[in-house]
Amino acid sequence: NKHKRKYNVGFAFNSNDSKEIKKTVDFFKKLNCKVGVEKSKNKKLIQVYVYNKLLANWFKTYFDKYQSTSRTKHLKDLKYLPKDQLKVLIKGLISAD
Repeated sequence: NKHKRKYNVGFAFNSNDSKEIKKTVDFFKKLNCKVGVEKSKNKKLIQVYVYNKLLANWFKTYFDKYQSTSRTKHLKDLKYLPKDQLKVLIKGLISAD
């Protein structure tokens, strides 16, 4: 897989969710992140990869129990932040790289 690089974060979408896929790609491109998109050959799935060392390290630290399955994804206390603060947090983390 060409997207299996050391520092990336992947976001999975249903392939019919083109609006959210575009929104995610555009958001990270505005932050000057390299972005890759890959369509699954076997599933109705599109994976968006964001290549950013700081973001990848933050995800590994914050989601320390994540094992590449949906069952191990937990937002912890970040889920309580207002959307505008989440956006600023992510933008700030990436711009510091």
